[in-house]
Amino acid sequence: MIQKCYECLPSLANQAELLQFDEQTQFDVKEFRHRIAEAEKELLGLLRSSADFRLEVEDAESKWKERQAYKKVLIDAVQLAVDSAKPSEPMETAPQELLVDCREKLQRLQIEILEEERRRQARSAEFNELCEDIAELKEVKQRAMLQLQSFLELREQQRQGRLKNAVAQLMPLAPVDLNRLLAARDSSVQATYFRLIFNPNPMARPVAI
Repeated sequence: MIQKCYECLPSLANQAELLQFDEQTQFDVKEFRHRIAEAEKELLGLLRSSADFRLEVEDAESKWKERQAYKKVLIDAVQLAVDSAKPSEPMETAPQELLVDCREKLQRLQIEILEEERRRQARSAEFNELCEDIAELKEVKQRAMLQLQSFLELREQQRQGRLKNAVAQLMPLAPVDLNRLLAARDSSVQATYFRLIFNPNPMARPVAI
């Protein structure tokens, strides 16, 4: 931001106008930062309150994948027992103990999977809604941050324009490179130029930037 040089502007009207402009900018910046802080606060609160539930979902999904893998192992075992029978013999001659054991385990697992699937669907609906809320809060925060950045860039350009217009009113008295002046980071250099322009002294010499 350009350093404030209210006292160096050519008139009290210009000083008051720039001061009002800066006050409005500060007010709007506070509003943007308040929105960012509120979104951040709500997001952190939601993440904290849902931490146990999200861990529960993660653990349940891990167990679900384990059950699905175990189911495939049992199915493959049953198929292997059937395939191990000699082609000339009836299917009933396949290793009976292995078939019975695998089929019993597969039936129990299927019942567990069906029960878990009902719980999984209900849990999934709640989890998806939670994820949407988290994503929405992140988007609100990110959008507010981008808006603040764009707002600050715009206000800086507008402030430079106001300073240039004020300086241009007395430019015939003291020509100066406005872009270099307004880009100066040293506020004392800016103040010196403003005083030379608005309080011209024939004996004064320009200060180089």
